[in-house]
Amino acid sequence: MHKFISIGGWCGTTISLRGNNLYEQALPFDNIRSTFAGIIDCFETNFQNFFPKKLEVDIIENYSYSGLSFRGKYFGFYHHNLLDPKIINDFYRRIERLNNILNNQTTNTIFIRTITKQDYEEETLLIDKFLNIIDIKYPNLNYIVVFIVPGQNNSIYYRHINHRTFIFTLNDNSCKNENLPMEYKPIYDFILTEDLFKNIPKSNNDILIQKNNNRYVSFSGVDTFRLDN
Repeated sequence: MHKFISIGGWCGTTISLRGNNLYEQALPFDNIRSTFAGIIDCFETNFQNFFPKKLEVDIIENYSYSGLSFRGKYFGFYHHNLLDPKIINDFYRRIERLNNILNNQTTNTIFIRTITKQDYEEETLLIDKFLNIIDIKYPNLNYIVVFIVPGQNNSIYYRHINHRTFIFTLNDNSCKNENLPMEYKPIYDFILTEDLFKNIPKSNNDILIQKNNNRYVSFSGVDTFRLDN
């Protein structure tokens, strides 16, 4: 039995897990935008920098999320009113839930991340730091990490970085949330069928990775994150 845990990128990761019956409980990285550096920082500092420093609502002319977004250095919240104390408390409960799961997990854990950088290697180059922190914080956890590169021609296995880190490509070019479960499904099927905890599949080095399109890094020309917050 395997447990899938979203470490974000964007809300599509959670949408796809839910649509494939691989989603069990609400966790902190669901339905928000995240940098991989921010994910690492959360595990390293116990989520001290999870919320933006200043909880300011974006009011920007011709911005699709104007009045709905709260952007920080590491995370962007586009579906949650962070001025509501109940929402903040909900996130704290999700953080505690994730920590409890990882501390007590007895089944294989699969961290799933959809890459949001235009150059996917900006995220994958950070994997050693992520692995080291998880190993120290949760020494009994048996896990792998799956990176998914969106905006590609096929949803298919690409290559491995090490025995615990694998990269897939994703064809999500329909740009429709209702199609995401079907578009991610070949990836999840492959993970479960091949059992990546025991096997390292041969890499498909002939795949040509295309640069991520802008919908993962900005909305209406506004950056997804705010480096000053």
